[in-house]
Amino acid sequence: MVELREREEVIEFLDDLSWDIEGKRREEAAIRFLRRVSDEIFDEIRSSVYLYAPHREVLGKCLPFTRTESAKVETHPVLKSTLPMVEVKTTFIYLAPQLEEHGIESIVGILAHEVAHHYVGILGQESEDSAWRLVEQWGFQKEVEAAREELSPEDGV
Repeated sequence: MVELREREEVIEFLDDLSWDIEGKRREEAAIRFLRRVSDEIFDEIRSSVYLYAPHREVLGKCLPFTRTESAKVETHPVLKSTLPMVEVKTTFIYLAPQLEEHGIESIVGILAHEVAHHYVGILGQESEDSAWRLVEQWGFQKEVEAAREELSPEDGV
């Protein structure tokens, strides 16, 4: 079992990421999830996941997108040049406001499931079972059961 991160560390981490989380239950679910994931997953989330939690129509969605950034490099003590744009892969995850009506464990399960989509790099309907299995491997069995009990297949669970 992974040792829990300090709650304050996770809250500071969330502040640094500027994740847009509206709703106490979804925020608490993000904190509980991030306290328990492995360092590898925590670092991956830090570098390439953005959580947005406002929408009413869909309970969870994993959308990959690529942003570009320019990389600066010093080539000479006096001269500085900018390299061409570099693609940076990022995953955009959102959690819907109606999740506020569900238990924290269910929300943790949904968030873990969406992060699993990112982590395995598989998207689409064929990856649903793979994502759920990965979440269970991470140690979130109780949260998966809660999500499946509280939410319906029409919700994407």
